[in-house]
Amino acid sequence: MLRNNEEWWRVRSRVQTPMMRPKNISYYLPAMDHVALDFMDRISTLRNSKNEVPENFQNELYKWALESVGVVALNRRLGYLSPHVVDKPDSLALIEAVNEIFELVNWLEGVQLWRIFETPAFKRLKKCHQIFVEIADANILQTEAELLKHLEAQKEGNQDEDEKLTLMEELLNTPGLSRKDVVTIILDMLFAGIDTTSHTIGFTLYRLARNPEVQKRAQEEVDRVVGKQEEPLTVRQMGQLSFVKAVIKETLRMNPLTLGTARYLEQDTELGGYLIPKGWNVLGFNLVASMSEKYFLHADKFLPERWLRHQPLGPIHPFASLPFSHGTRMCIGRRIAEQELYTILTRILQRYTVKYYHKDIGVVTRLVFVPSEPLKFTFVDRP
Repeated sequence: MLRNNEEWWRVRSRVQTPMMRPKNISYYLPAMDHVALDFMDRISTLRNSKNEVPENFQNELYKWALESVGVVALNRRLGYLSPHVVDKPDSLALIEAVNEIFELVNWLEGVQLWRIFETPAFKRLKKCHQIFVEIADANILQTEAELLKHLEAQKEGNQDEDEKLTLMEELLNTPGLSRKDVVTIILDMLFAGIDTTSHTIGFTLYRLARNPEVQKRAQEEVDRVVGKQEEPLTVRQMGQLSFVKAVIKETLRMNPLTLGTARYLEQDTELGGYLIPKGWNVLGFNLVASMSEKYFLHADKFLPERWLRHQPLGPIHPFASLPFSHGTRMCIGRRIAEQELYTILTRILQRYTVKYYHKDIGVVTRLVFVPSEPLKFTFVDRP
């Protein structure tokens, strides 16, 4: 275990600054925003005569999520929001492989016969993983080729040598990181970036549809800060969208993406009056604290204002809601995910009012939590 920690920290310590520094991630805000605007047009074309999107709308959110993380991880558009994406042989294979991997891992964590012999589910998992790696690696190779051309152009004086390095370039130029390390990081970004943000925005839209007064307040903030502007959102504007950010935080409190935060104890630890021996794994369940009246007044109500700076519902314990975990092992993609979520929600609130007329949406566990019902939202154009 100690050796595993050392190897993990060797990579983590070198990628932490490039991937967690806000300035680095804000560099991709214009590109992320362009993806969000394209998705607004996509929503418009998906709606029926009643302005309702089809029941497979979650798949469209997967495309948006992959396209968004692609502009950071691969520094280019992947084309998943193109109306002709169905004509590409691997157009949905990457998304389908990731979704199936989550389902299979969740299933295989039950009765673990695969540890004795290769079960059909385990064989399928290996096949899905192979499909994912092959498609993702092909995209990584394409990006590397483009970066090489860019570098050659710089040497010939056709490009600005002071131009900002992309995330992949910065990682490839980081001492102590091998190409294999960088490829693994990019693969993780693509893998983790599909289900997580897409399900979060799905739950967010459901919460807003069920709480129209909250949605109206968020729209008023967007109108005040952004207006009808379709030019790229700015870092300054994003900093002023405090209620929009509070909406995301409140969604993640009520609909966290995972069961909780797991830790391996490297020393004996006392928790709640119990001595937990060194070497045990401990799991803190997100929903236990985040839905407790002990930590959140009116915990069962969707009240984003509780997260505003003046804390009108009282102070919030800093560890009561940890959707991205905490400390050294906090989610390395947190800044990327937050920027994606704030950007897409801002553009949706700017253009549409979201409604929902179907069964209540709960959660289904598939390694991560996913909506239990089809996301058949109605998107009404705002005047």
